[in-house]
Amino acid sequence: MPRGGCCRPRVVLLDFDGTMVDTMGAYAELAAGLVEARAGLPRGEALRLYLETAGMAFRDQLRLMGLTGGLAEALAREFEEGKRRILSRLRLHPKVEWLASQLRARGLRVIVSTNNECSVVNSNKELTRVFDAILCHDPARGTGKGEPHLRLIEERLGVERCEVVFIGDSDYDLSLYRPLGVRVLRTRGLWLDAEEVLAQIDSLLAGSCAD
Repeated sequence: MPRGGCCRPRVVLLDFDGTMVDTMGAYAELAAGLVEARAGLPRGEALRLYLETAGMAFRDQLRLMGLTGGLAEALAREFEEGKRRILSRLRLHPKVEWLASQLRARGLRVIVSTNNECSVVNSNKELTRVFDAILCHDPARGTGKGEPHLRLIEERLGVERCEVVFIGDSDYDLSLYRPLGVRVLRTRGLWLDAEEVLAQIDSLLAGSCAD
């Protein structure tokens, strides 16, 4: 426990899809169409399986659908390109930028933790403008949400896990981070409840020991 037992939040991790941008419907339709066309899985079944595993890296979702090898890699590349087109048309909601600025004003680092492929999110200059860092999914290096992202934060910022708060919208994300010693908060989408989320952060800060 850092600083004589004090474990004040220092870093806020934000999920991306469904948390900062309302993309899940578009991604699900894209994924279901690709899987139906390339693998022959009925569209409705592909859509159900995608939504049930929302938050995972797409290659892991494909594996759970029984799709591996060259077919899975081809589908993953097509999916990444499709997501890039979707994201090119999206802009962060003003409430998301507002929340990031409010968290920074409280002395917190604000970092994105997403299982979007690095090639997709790193092309979005808006994210690098608004957030302190972007942690993404790189299958070649084995980086992604959960333990890999937490290790990067520990190494780069020298923080303890109890000083990290993760904000996400899916059961998968919250169940991934909660066992790792990170405090987790659920959002319905920050464009809907940014003020509520900030109030919860303020409550955590108020409950921490004084500096």
